[in-house]
Amino acid sequence: MDSEVNTGDRTLAARVAAQTLGEEPLAPPQHIATDRGVFSSVFLVELPSRSVVVKLPRQGPNGDAARASGAYERERIAYLKLVEPGMPVPVCFGVVDLKSGPAFVLEDLTDHVTVDQIEGLKPTQALAVVDAIVDCQQRMSVERALGHGVRAVAPMGFDPQSLRKGLSSVFPTAGFQRLLHERVERISTFAELPEPVVCHGDPRADNLVLGPGVRLFDWQQIAVQAGEADVAWLAATSTEPRVRRSCEIDLVERYAVRMERSFDEAWHRYRLAMVVPGLAVLLLAQRRAQGRLQRLVEVSINRIAIALDDHL
Repeated sequence: MDSEVNTGDRTLAARVAAQTLGEEPLAPPQHIATDRGVFSSVFLVELPSRSVVVKLPRQGPNGDAARASGAYERERIAYLKLVEPGMPVPVCFGVVDLKSGPAFVLEDLTDHVTVDQIEGLKPTQALAVVDAIVDCQQRMSVERALGHGVRAVAPMGFDPQSLRKGLSSVFPTAGFQRLLHERVERISTFAELPEPVVCHGDPRADNLVLGPGVRLFDWQQIAVQAGEADVAWLAATSTEPRVRRSCEIDLVERYAVRMERSFDEAWHRYRLAMVVPGLAVLLLAQRRAQGRLQRLVEVSINRIAIALDDHL
């Protein structure tokens, strides 16, 4: 069992579900997705009328990092202020404030089709995710997001010292070294791209289900910025390099058509947007992880390094 999950967490998940929906659980909550995330503990709770997923903020170093970065609050804003009915997002039945942060009671998607991010998405699956990304970006209000304090251009908030520390945690490829050296200029160029949208910020295979329809969850990294950043993040983290190279033109073309933008413009923006996964993974490399999560970090670093070499 995860060292950061105990009987108290299960009791808390049951209480959060009961408080939100007015029903007592039929059995002790089941800890699920134990090897999928570092910021939250997720429980499946069986109620008389339905099953729900309760997402609790974590204690310990990873939870502290999430609180300090505003990740939990961003997810609260996403579910309560930005998500609209009909979006490819799980239904949020309610949010309960705890001392450690907000707890979310969400639609149960455990019977939906998933793909292991380490194995990677197939091109057709990645295209379906791009459609879901666009569906969200087209309907989320930038004005409302900024009004609620959602950050603009995620990399602008990355601490330079932490990025340099992260570089020492990865194999210092030419791409990472160049990106860090040119960080200020590249972030500035990316930030100046017109027509920003509300980006999911972390649309990777572990944060979505594929069937019967794509749903995006884990909205802790939302940011107002060029929408191609979500496509770059998806391609760089969730497809094997050979698969990405075979389908990324199709991914960007699908995005361009849906956003009524020329392919050349979208491709240019997509390449500039590689600054987002390129810098973010230097922060990810410093997270405490073990088992599958550590393997996921290693795979992500390798994939993003190759994507940087292809596009910088």
